[in-house]
Amino acid sequence: MNPTEAALHLVGPIYEAAADPSVWPHALEQFARNIGGTATGFTIHRMPVRSSGNVCIAINADPAFQREFDEYYHSVNIHMANVPSVKTGTVASSDDYLSNQEVLASEYYNDFLRRYDLFHNLGAIICSRTGYRGDFILSAASLGSLYQRRP
Repeated sequence: MNPTEAALHLVGPIYEAAADPSVWPHALEQFARNIGGTATGFTIHRMPVRSSGNVCIAINADPAFQREFDEYYHSVNIHMANVPSVKTGTVASSDDYLSNQEVLASEYYNDFLRRYDLFHNLGAIICSRTGYRGDFILSAASLGSLYQRRP
């Protein structure tokens, strides 16, 4: 299946999940499997100070990851600190706005992501309201794995 067919194959589950939130875990699992993400989720960020973070739905993520992100690591999330202001619907890879060296030197990576074997993100801004932003994120240990469809 080529990337366009794979993307179109995922449209149905998105519409189903929009109508029935209980379907989101299944839709996220399909995204992770088709695009190659290790962990997949929606996050809601308070902007601009990132004074709070919340992983709303996460697939293939240790519950400790979600708890630690909510309690502290949202505040040092190097991706959120460096992603440019973008419009709803924008899709970006973490290497579009951060070098590997910047990620490797960060507290966010060294004390948090590395423990969960995560490094790169592929994300989309799904909503943006005054003071808040919602993101759909696929995370993986390597950038290449984000683009390799899993069986």
